[in-house]
Amino acid sequence: MSGNSLINSQTSPERIVGSEVEEKSEIMFPEGQLQLTNNRVPSQEEISFIQKLISDDMREIEDLNSWIEKRQDNINLSQKAVKDLESTIEGLKAIQSFRNAKLQMYTDTRQKLVSAVELPITSPDHPHLRLDVPNLQEIKSSYQVELDQCQDMVQETKKRLEQGKVWSTTLCQRLIEKRSILEEEIHSMEVLKKSVANLQGVIHRRHQLISVRRRLPDDTLLVIFQMYIWGEMEEIKAHSSEPQSHAVFLLSSICSRWRTLISATSSL
Repeated sequence: MSGNSLINSQTSPERIVGSEVEEKSEIMFPEGQLQLTNNRVPSQEEISFIQKLISDDMREIEDLNSWIEKRQDNINLSQKAVKDLESTIEGLKAIQSFRNAKLQMYTDTRQKLVSAVELPITSPDHPHLRLDVPNLQEIKSSYQVELDQCQDMVQETKKRLEQGKVWSTTLCQRLIEKRSILEEEIHSMEVLKKSVANLQGVIHRRHQLISVRRRLPDDTLLVIFQMYIWGEMEEIKAHSSEPQSHAVFLLSSICSRWRTLISATSSL
């Protein structure tokens, strides 16, 4: 990322005191490496360079946010695809269940027709005697036609069930692929958001390095400190027996530069 390699804190983790980041930041300039610490005023060259880094980081954040929007669109599409596939699979399961019920019905009907077709023409006890059933042969022939039709329906239903199984397997595989794509898109989105957050942290630290509080010369800060201390003493008197010490303590807790400056100024 632009500028990320230009600010490097390799010594120790950041320690935050008040709103100040207490760390040494190495700023890489074309002319060489310069140290911009909390205990000195940055030069105009350093300020200009850091402002340029901040501008570059802001542009990169805009680019990352654009990619995040595209990722979100992809996530929405993937989520819709997953939902559609899940609905299709559930619908196919219902169809397969219906086909299984039909297959059972056709199988039962076929068994009854088989029994009807196989009715004996003669008496089982007296084979030489024909059963006196009018049009028995015609009836059996009619049952045979129905049996043939039922056999065809059984075979067709089995065929459709097999096709449904193949289609269900294909849909489940597609669902796995779509879910995998969705997970990748979500992970990519999180990485981009983390990159934006990291850049925002870098920008915040760089703003701290060139803040107005840091750029003010020591003599100007001392005048402000004195005005603050004497201006606040009347209000602090009501809550503290040593109003000046209390005000000095508050100022010293802001950052190391203020603390060092106050410690070196006997008049405070």
